[in-house]
Amino acid sequence: MTNVLIIHKDGSIEEVNVNLDKLYTICDYKTNKDFELLVNYEEYEIYGKRKGKLGNENSYFTDETYYGTLCIVKKDDDLTINEWVKFYEKMSKVCNESELTYESYESE
Repeated sequence: MTNVLIIHKDGSIEEVNVNLDKLYTICDYKTNKDFELLVNYEEYEIYGKRKGKLGNENSYFTDETYYGTLCIVKKDDDLTINEWVKFYEKMSKVCNESELTYESYESE
């Protein structure tokens, strides 16, 4: 059993202890159709769907459109909400600084 995070479509996060065999089932999907690895950040993997119905978009990630419930797994270890939030904030800050640097270069 491993601790993973469930990101509900409203953006709320839940920590769950699960067996990793069928991740799509912990996201409440009946089948694994269109369920895939969406993003691979360093030691974290985000699983979910890129396709879905209008109005079923997941609101947690604003830079990409994913649908329904998502799952975040830490490779080779358990994951806590606090650990993920710290990583995500750090990553977002780095991305924002890169965009600012690019924009200021572009305007020169």
